[in-house]
Amino acid sequence: MGFRTRFAPSPTGPLHMGSLLAATASYLDAKSRKGDWLVRIDDVDTARSVPGAAEQILRTLEAHGLQWDDKVDYQTEHLDKYQAAVETLAGRKLI
Repeated sequence: MGFRTRFAPSPTGPLHMGSLLAATASYLDAKSRKGDWLVRIDDVDTARSVPGAAEQILRTLEAHGLQWDDKVDYQTEHLDKYQAAVETLAGRKLI
C-alpha cells in the first residue's frame, strides 16, 4: 500500500478556515507523495452533530478543489467494530 493520509472533520457545523487549511495541507502532502487522500467524517458525537453539516463540509472541500480518492467513511458505520474491540479488551481485563 502506498502513502495515504486523511482529513477527519466532525460535522458540528460549517468547515472553518483552520480546518480548511488542515485539509489542504494533508491533501497536498498526499498528492506530493503520489498518495491517496481520504475523508472520514467523525460523526460519533451525535449530540453535537448538526444535520446536513457533513454534506456541507464535503461541498466546501470540493469547491476548493480537494477531491478524495475513495468513498467517504463515516465513523458511525463502524460502531459494531468499536463495540467488539471494547468487549475484547474488557474480556482480557485491559480496560
